Order: sequence, then C-alpha cells, then structure tokens
Amino acid sequence: MSGFMRGFPERPSCVRMVVSQGETMTPRKKASRHSLLRAPRKNASSRPFYTPFQELTQRLKESQPLDSLQPPDETTISAAAVESFPTEDDAALFREAVADVVPVDQSHGRVPLIKQYRRPTQVLSDDDEVRAHLSALIGGAVGFEISCSDEYIDGAVIGLSPKILAKLRRGEFSCQAYVDLHGRNRVEAERTVIDFLRTCFARDQRCVLIVSGRGRNSENREPVLKEELIHWFTRSPLNRWVLAFSTARPRDGGTGAFYVLLRRSSGKAPLISPTGW
Repeated sequence: MSGFMRGFPERPSCVRMVVSQGETMTPRKKASRHSLLRAPRKNASSRPFYTPFQELTQRLKESQPLDSLQPPDETTISAAAVESFPTEDDAALFREAVADVVPVDQSHGRVPLIKQYRRPTQVLSDDDEVRAHLSALIGGAVGFEISCSDEYIDGAVIGLSPKILAKLRRGEFSCQAYVDLHGRNRVEAERTVIDFLRTCFARDQRCVLIVSGRGRNSENREPVLKEELIHWFTRSPLNRWVLAFSTARPRDGGTGAFYVLLRRSSGKAPLISPTGW
C-alpha cells in the first residue's frame, strides 16, 4: 500500500477521519485530486480597496497654488479702473472730431421749431368726381369723346367713324345680349357689368344692352347707376372692350338703358342691323 501511494503527495490531516468510541462513522465526500492541488484562497480582507481619487487632492494642490484662488488685491482693481478713464489722447481726438461744429446761438433762449403745415388734400364728393370725369372725357383726355344732354348720353373712342356712332344711337344694331341692374347696389352692379361684358367680348357679341334704370326708387331719386356706367365704360378693365355706348331707344329702355358696342375679340365679327330686337 505504501508503495502504491508513493507517487502521490501525502494526504492532508484535514481529510483524516477520526471516529470516537460509540459514534457512527459518517461517510464524507472524498476530496478530488484537483481540489488537493488548488492553491489556498486568500482572505478578502487582505485585498487593498480601490481608491481612484485618493491622490486627486494632492495633485490639485501641486498644479494650482492656493494663492491664485484668493480674491485680487484692491490696489489691482483701482489700477485697472484708472486705466479705463479717458486719457489726454482721447480728449484730443474728440476735440479734433468736433472742430467744425458751430455752437447754437443761445442768446434768444430756445430755438423755435419750424412748423411744416401739410397742404390739405381736396376731397371731392361722388357727384363732383363724376362731373370732373365727364369733363375730362369730353375734353378727350381719356381717349373717349363724350356728348351729353339732359337725357341722352353717348360716347366713343377717339377715331371711331361718326357713321357707326350714329347707327348705334338710332338702334340699328341688333342687341345680342342684355343685363338688368335693377335691385343691385353700386358694388354689385359694377361686378355684374364687368362679368357680363367680359363674357360677351369672349363670345364676339358686338352689340349688347345694359338696363340701369332711371333712379326713381333711389334715395335722392337720381340715376346713380347711370352715371356710374359712364365712369366704368371709360376706365379699366371695361375700356379694353368698349368701343362706343349710347342711350337706348324708348323701345329698349330709353334713358334708363345703354347700347354698348364692343370691340372684335378675334377675326371679324360683323355688326348686324336687323329690323328690330
């Protein structure tokens, strides 16, 4: 037996089993060969504790002395404040900059302000504006020649043949479309007339009828829309389409309606002169 165990180390005393008299022997776990060869575990209390900031305080003291963290001396502050005040060079530079300045004469006290009065703008009433515009039209300043009387008004672009305007007055051209402005206010009537004449111009309808009314139901019993129509015919955008206009014949509305002759939109749209409308 001793020769068989000769190649192995001596069994430690801790694994020997001692059984006293009267005790039963309890089998213990047999230690393996690897456990016998394992190095004993060191005590955890003997390991050093990891302290990464242990030397931080010492390093800060070495890199930045405590004297530099002290507040600056009062003499240093006062010296810096003195340097911020203007020097003689600054004063000389200022005198050179204002050398050409002329002082204000203060012998009379405060200098009076010059009052600038704005010229009032002349405001024309609606009637005055219409009359002024009609006068400009009659004078040929806007490109239309206007002739008017108490009841009848007609107008045409400058250069239009008088024969065509005479036929328009007599109602010799067939009215291919018409619109009635009764019951509309000024804004609604203007929008209606613009849309109506634009559509007629696109369709090459040369002569149309616009019924404005005589103004008997208006506030002052005046033909407001009749005067506005003359203004609209000779201004943009209607002046691009209107060639001439004239008070209608009694059968077509008389003084409460207008014949309107339109330009050709494309090609040659003939003027039709039937016996009636």
